[in-house]
Amino acid sequence: MQNFDQHTEVNQENWITKALESLKKEGVVVLRNLLESKTIDKINFSSNKILSKPNILGAPGYYQTDPFKKTYDAFLLGEEVINAIVNEKIINLIETYTGDKILICGTFLKHDIGANEVYFPYHRHTGVDLTKWDKKNRPYGCGVLLYLHDTEEGAFCYSLGSHKLSLEENDVGFMDQHPNLEELKNNLKRINGKAGDIIIFDENGFHGPEQPTKKPRTVILSTYQLAKYTNNKTRNAYPVVMSDLKNLTSTQLRCMGLGTGTNQSYEDLHFRKFDDIKYYKKIKKVIENKMFLSLMVHKIKYKIKSIIK
Repeated sequence: MQNFDQHTEVNQENWITKALESLKKEGVVVLRNLLESKTIDKINFSSNKILSKPNILGAPGYYQTDPFKKTYDAFLLGEEVINAIVNEKIINLIETYTGDKILICGTFLKHDIGANEVYFPYHRHTGVDLTKWDKKNRPYGCGVLLYLHDTEEGAFCYSLGSHKLSLEENDVGFMDQHPNLEELKNNLKRINGKAGDIIIFDENGFHGPEQPTKKPRTVILSTYQLAKYTNNKTRNAYPVVMSDLKNLTSTQLRCMGLGTGTNQSYEDLHFRKFDDIKYYKKIKKVIENKMFLSLMVHKIKYKIKSIIK
């Protein structure tokens, strides 16, 4: 697969003009030098700590609903992630591109373990989750991806220009089912990047991680959509430590959906749904039995002590 090695330096005076040109033409742009290296170091420290242990018995740790990836609510990693994802330069770029006010959909840490399998095919977001929206009204949202390490093999991929394809004529969500498959494959590029690079992409274009690969990959993923098409509510409910919002502006808080409500309950997000997983029920039963036995041992010890006294 060919690489897409272009990027936009955000410390240049005309960076937003270049970024908009890339978004409009290709559907994707790579922003560089938006974050300081010490910020990435802090995020990596928190991420590695979370990814080192699973979320069991309430202990902070990763979620895992399949053998291919680990996830976590990224805003719980600390204010560095919050400040990065709701950076006003990102907000300004996306609102200029989409033409109106935006709301965040949710943000999560994703660690692809490098299983050398195709488990998440190239796809696009076709607006099925939007309200009061017509397929002609585009763009309606952008994805945001933060590389936590230098990334080539296993990197994010995008079919350049595919965001311009008509949804009225064909609204298929998976690339391998689209009648223009060969053209889409020819335009599919691997978006190489450095640690701290932020990829902004039109979510209507076909995208996804390079697969299969044995190379692990760790990123922060987020999405923004036009507020007028989401009933002015965030798509997903997401947790955050309130004290980590202390340095945010009114614009950033608006885009985070502070006080707006949500269109999906906290439990219904896909990486929090465990009830249909057979081994989860077995693990749940083991834990319940262990706690029951611990309670019985405690009662027996207390009874013995009372007899001895």
